[in-house]
Amino acid sequence: MVQGPTRFLRFREDDCGVKECCRGHLAARDLLEDAALRLPARAARELREAVRPYDEIFESRSIADPGMPVSAFWWNRRFVP
Repeated sequence: MVQGPTRFLRFREDDCGVKECCRGHLAARDLLEDAALRLPARAARELREAVRPYDEIFESRSIADPGMPVSAFWWNRRFVP
């Protein structure tokens, strides 16, 4: 998702707000984090290291959403204008 055109990361006007439906990139990242939280420490670290370059791309192509709670994962607190 993050390596394609930015339009794939933008929320559509008809966005229902459900990650699994309209925000696939966020649902996928949540799934990766859920897996990392369940893995042994070394495997979790390796998974996060593999995901880090894609996180950096997403972060560089998005901006902070001040309306999101600070308790949410960082990628859920960002949006693509």
